[in-house]
Amino acid sequence: MYVSFIVPAVICGILVYGVVKRVNILESFVEGAAEGLKTVKGIFPVLLLILTAIGVMRESGLMNVAVSALAPFTSLAGIPGEVVPLAVIRPVSGSGALAALEDILSKYGPDSRIGRIASTMCAATETTFYTVSVYLGALTQKCGKIILCAVIADFVSMVVSCATCSLL
Repeated sequence: MYVSFIVPAVICGILVYGVVKRVNILESFVEGAAEGLKTVKGIFPVLLLILTAIGVMRESGLMNVAVSALAPFTSLAGIPGEVVPLAVIRPVSGSGALAALEDILSKYGPDSRIGRIASTMCAATETTFYTVSVYLGALTQKCGKIILCAVIADFVSMVVSCATCSLL
């Protein structure tokens, strides 16, 4: 019952804090909104590219080709073939990953080994390319090392998710 008051309470708290600190709240809001629009303008092309690429990969069947090509390597890393589509799409698309997770859970069940691995994998990894494009939108030429490290971290998280779920 009290949960519905959390957001209004936070907003009121911010307003009260601004009044106490004698901040021009309206001017600060307008400046923040203008800065936010500049950020959106900078990252929108990258986000559009990523979302378009995901749609094309899924609809053209390229995702299935990528999964088949990666299967020998992922099996060596201990990643079951059933979760490879999730592993491929998770670094690129959060909504695509949730759709893949839903497919896995409906097919194998949430309490199965595959369901636990997929759930843990979704929780332990990040939508790397989306996150990098949001945080570093205008710096896309300079973020190759960041992306490489993030993809390696995602892969390690996937392997550790599989190992952890296999142990439990």
